[in-house]
Amino acid sequence: PQCSFYPVPCPNACGIQAIERGDLEAHLLQCPSEEVECDFSHAGCNTKLPRCELEKHTEEGTQEHLVLMSKMNLKIRREFESKLQQQEDESQRYAKQMNRETTEKFEERIRQVWEILDDKQQQIDALGRKSQESLQAASQEFERTLGDQIRQAAEVTAQLQAKIQKSEAELRELQAKSEAEIQELRLQLQQKTQEVELLHNHMSTALICPSLSNNTLFEMPNFTQHKNQRDYWHSSPMYTHACGYKFSITVWLGAGQGTQMAAYLDALMGEFDSHLKWPAKQTMTLQLLNREKDQDHVAATETFTWEKPTQERCGVKCFGSREEFIAHSDLENVPYSGKLSIHQSLFLPPPKKIQYLKDNRLLFKLELNKPVH
Repeated sequence: PQCSFYPVPCPNACGIQAIERGDLEAHLLQCPSEEVECDFSHAGCNTKLPRCELEKHTEEGTQEHLVLMSKMNLKIRREFESKLQQQEDESQRYAKQMNRETTEKFEERIRQVWEILDDKQQQIDALGRKSQESLQAASQEFERTLGDQIRQAAEVTAQLQAKIQKSEAELRELQAKSEAEIQELRLQLQQKTQEVELLHNHMSTALICPSLSNNTLFEMPNFTQHKNQRDYWHSSPMYTHACGYKFSITVWLGAGQGTQMAAYLDALMGEFDSHLKWPAKQTMTLQLLNREKDQDHVAATETFTWEKPTQERCGVKCFGSREEFIAHSDLENVPYSGKLSIHQSLFLPPPKKIQYLKDNRLLFKLELNKPVH
C-alpha cells in the first residue's frame, strides 16, 4: 500500500507542491484550481471552470442564469399542462368506455329476453290451432317456463344495475383521485413559480447590492462630536460579496472611560440570509490610516464567527483583544515634525510624520478574505 504521509504535488497545479497523500482528497474539495460545475448546472448551465473562477462566473452570468431558470420554469409549466390534459383525457375516455360497455350489455340482455318472448309467442300461436286440452297444458307449461325466464331476466337486470352502480362509484373515485392529483400538481407548479420569482428578485438585487473589493475605504466624520458625546458611529451597510453576508463597522469613542477608541463588527439582517450557510466565518483586517504617509497605520486582524442575525443589528466582536483600538492621545497628539536644532538632529532619531485625525475626520480601510466554512 502507498504511504499516506508521502508528500505529493497538487494534481491541479494550484501552487502547493507538498501535500500528504492522505490529505490530498480533502485538499481537492477546496482547491482553487479544481474544475467544478456551475451552481446553476441543474438549470442547464454546462460551464465547468476552476473553483477560484466560480464566483466571478456567477456574478457575470447572472442574466444568462436568469434566462435558464425562466426556461426551466416554462418547461415545468408545459409538462404540468401536458400531464393535466392527459389526466382529463384518460378520465373522459374511461367514463365513455364504462358507459358504452354497460349499455351494450344491458341492451344485449334485453334483446335476448325479447327474442325469448317472441319465440314463446310463436309457440302460443301454434298451440292455438290444437285442442283445448292441449292448449291448456301448453299454456300451463308456457306460464311456468315464462315465469322462470322472467325471474331470470329480473335477476340479470338486478345484476346489471349493481354493476352499473359499482362502475359509477369507481368512476367517481377515479375522478376524485384525478382531481386530487391535479390539485397537487397545481400546488407544485405554484411553489416552483414562487421559487423562480424569488430567485429573480434575488438576482435583480444582486446586480446592485454593495459588496467589498479587496480594499474598501470609509470615513468617519465629526470626530470631536462623537468623542464628546461618547456615542456610537455606524458605517454604511456592506456585503462580504455579491449576495453575501451583510454587516457594518461600529466605532465607539467612549471606551476606556472615554480615553480609548474601540471598533466592532456588527452582523446585519440581509436579503440573502435564507440562502447562505451558517454560521458565517470571516477574517477581516481594519486599518486606521496615517494621512501623512503610507506607513505607521494602526491595524488589527480578527477572525469573526456569527450565527444568522435574529434582529436588525447584532454585535459580534471587537477588533483587537480588548476594547482598545487606539488611545485618544495617539489620535490627537501628532509627533513633532518641525525643524530640529543641530544638536537635536545629531542625537535624536528623525521625527515620524503621523496624522490620523485630519479635518476632524478618521479614514479607515477594511480588507477581508473569502468566507470560510
